[in-house]
Amino acid sequence: MIHLLSQDTINKIAAGEVVERPISVIKELVENAIDAKATAITIEIEEGGLKLIRVTDNGIGMSPDEIKNAFLRHATSKIEEASDLMTINTLGFRGEALASIAAVSIIECMTKTKNAITGIRYSIEGGLSKAFEDIGCPKGTTFVIKELFYNVPARKKFLKSDKTEGNYITDLVNKMVLSHPGVSFKYISNGKVKLHTSGNFSIKDCIYQVFGKEYVKHSKEVKYKNGNISITGFVGSPVISRGNRQYEIYYVNNRYIKSKWIQKGIEDGVKDGMMINQFPFAVLFLEMPFDLVDVNVHPNKMEVRFDHEEDIRKYFKEAVTSALNHNEPIVEVKLTDKKDKELEKIITRERQKILKDAPEPFEVKRIEKSVNKTENNISVLEHNVESKQLESEQPEVKQLEVRNIEVRNMNKFLDKQKIKKHHVIGQAFKTYWIVQYANELYIIDQHAAHEKVLYEAWINAVKDISIPSQVLLEPVVHELSDKEYHVYDIFKEDISKLGFDVENFGDNTIIVKSVPYLLNTPMHDLDFIHFFDQLVEGETSIKQENQYLHKLASIACKAAIKGNHKLSEIEYKYLIEQLLDLEDPYHCPHGRPTMIRMSKYELEKKFKRIV
Repeated sequence: MIHLLSQDTINKIAAGEVVERPISVIKELVENAIDAKATAITIEIEEGGLKLIRVTDNGIGMSPDEIKNAFLRHATSKIEEASDLMTINTLGFRGEALASIAAVSIIECMTKTKNAITGIRYSIEGGLSKAFEDIGCPKGTTFVIKELFYNVPARKKFLKSDKTEGNYITDLVNKMVLSHPGVSFKYISNGKVKLHTSGNFSIKDCIYQVFGKEYVKHSKEVKYKNGNISITGFVGSPVISRGNRQYEIYYVNNRYIKSKWIQKGIEDGVKDGMMINQFPFAVLFLEMPFDLVDVNVHPNKMEVRFDHEEDIRKYFKEAVTSALNHNEPIVEVKLTDKKDKELEKIITRERQKILKDAPEPFEVKRIEKSVNKTENNISVLEHNVESKQLESEQPEVKQLEVRNIEVRNMNKFLDKQKIKKHHVIGQAFKTYWIVQYANELYIIDQHAAHEKVLYEAWINAVKDISIPSQVLLEPVVHELSDKEYHVYDIFKEDISKLGFDVENFGDNTIIVKSVPYLLNTPMHDLDFIHFFDQLVEGETSIKQENQYLHKLASIACKAAIKGNHKLSEIEYKYLIEQLLDLEDPYHCPHGRPTMIRMSKYELEKKFKRIV
């Protein structure tokens, strides 16, 4: 039998579509405040927004009639008819947000227009009006939301921890700050002021407030125009590249979005100077006619559709390339604060320790090599008897037997007892070593081999075999976001096992004092943040795995691998020596081959020497 749903049920279903978690509420309220021409917005949360959300603005406010209509479904001041959807120039427009929020919380709204004598207080609980009265209040609007999802326990139980929900909100506030430098934002979490911007219209100041001075110091300004399209903002040099795309931030007509076309354009613009598996820092703004972009593609308005998508990719590539190739560097920001002085003291103390305790500044403890390792482990392998016999037989016999001995030949190439007679021909593309062993040609991917050796070394660390570390002459300070610091707090003991000496430096900041030392090479201090980026990206799933330390090791070794690095022949031989000690030297941790082979017979057949 078909029943008509009650209004209460309809409202809760709509709320489920619009109000997914506390961040959804913050997004709707802040966007409405910006659309109301606010120049100052205060956002306050408690317990990740579940206990309390308060958003106050100094915008134009609402009249008594407007405030009641604002809580009706599909009521909005932003559009009047369907055709308006194609030229939307406001952040919010759908009209069901306040009704949906009111259906699943206890909400109170206080608002006053500029010319009104008094303001209005409107209280709603679970979608039902509780109070509507005059009050004294300043111009603008304040929303107070308490006990979100108190009447929808099924929705509440699927939320994450208060800390994680709060991190989502922090990330959103940061993106709002960057896109509206003319608005003074104040963000308070559990009674602590996390961010307070001046609203002085400076994007550079906003980047400093959100990311820190290093990102201002190593970024270049983007100014690009092509007809009615303009791209402005800042793009970072490779020195501040990251291990994931979370620092690629871009807006269309001041709306934060995600777009594969813009992403591709940015990455194409920086790829010449960027290491493999690294991604740029960018805060960019695309301004274009509203009728050339559709923002109504998805309910959360994060995805958009462009009329000419390939052109958008090209514009971003040109804008980024032009900025990075410009000769005028950005003026260096010089700031001296308490944290700088503390860092100077630590650097001095660490230098004194190094000079006092070690004969050389970078001396590290090395794992003693096994007595059984001799010079036989550093050279090439002796050709096996079977291959020699094969040469003296007829071509027809070779063709029948060559594949039968292929696996045995590969094993013999890496036989530690027969490593005397292979000949290193050279290195191709700063990546592949070409080696001749008897009648076989081997191509070894030094990065796959390096990755496998590092992975096994870190796995040994998991088994309480310590990884040697190298003390940095100057410790490096990294400022983390709330989410990043939360991940660091979860994994700090495990990070230490992998050879990093990292300590809390106060106020979401950490200091890296030592890095792992493997294969006669220390990791670069920036490798820690690249490793950490990947850790942040996979944090949700890693802790759920029983063998999550193996996952950590895989992430760490991936962060350590460098593209286009030319090894010397001595370094190559040492790498092969380490590879020989492994149970499976033929595959990297992801299952890709570390080497491939081609026989002399197959090569001659390719050149038609053999029919």
